[in-house]
Amino acid sequence: MKTVADIMVKEVIHVRPDTSIRELAHVLSDSQISGVPVVDSANKLVGVVSATDIVRLASETPPDGEARWERPAEEESLPDYVPSFFRDAGTYAGAWTPLTFEEHPASFDEVMVKDIMTSVPFTVPADTSVALLAAFLSERRIHRAVVTGPDGLAGIVTSFDVLRACSAILNPTAEA
Repeated sequence: MKTVADIMVKEVIHVRPDTSIRELAHVLSDSQISGVPVVDSANKLVGVVSATDIVRLASETPPDGEARWERPAEEESLPDYVPSFFRDAGTYAGAWTPLTFEEHPASFDEVMVKDIMTSVPFTVPADTSVALLAAFLSERRIHRAVVTGPDGLAGIVTSFDVLRACSAILNPTAEA
């Protein structure tokens, strides 16, 4: 029976609590991952943060209370492909343009990981079966769990790792 130790990623990309959200976004994008553990200066696990946390932050009203979307000054700025009935009704979603994060720099530069992270990360021991891990992730509706061992952070395992393991079981001749 496969265990978490068989499918986890052992070289874990992580961030510190004082990492800016902008830097976090770059780490996630550059590494092509959706979340990371958060460790303190002693490398002790203190939380987990994900792209969902960034989206949640971005969806909040800016500190000044203004809307995140603004209407173009002139109707002529609408693209030519917008049907006239949308123009007349003023309901075309594209008629509203998003404000950029540069206009609200606190969203990325002043807010730190510690402000948006989940401070009680979901952890599993390395000897947990993949079946139990799958149930754990599914029941809690989460996409990753941090793997702990005797020395603390041992790895990370995601729902994609579980899918890969299931695929290998269902189709053992396919390449991983």
